[in-house]
Amino acid sequence: PIQPTTGNRNYNNQRDLESKLFQWQCPRCTFLNDDSSDTCEMCSCEKGS
Repeated sequence: PIQPTTGNRNYNNQRDLESKLFQWQCPRCTFLNDDSSDTCEMCSCEKGS
């Protein structure tokens, strides 16, 4: 199989980091939600409550 190059790994790490930066943790169930969501995908708790 073709191994990823160092550049691809850096890109994937950067993308993973960015996805974690733009998330919020639900105070009720601790699920990490996308920053654009106003309610938790798992328990429907409102963002910021």
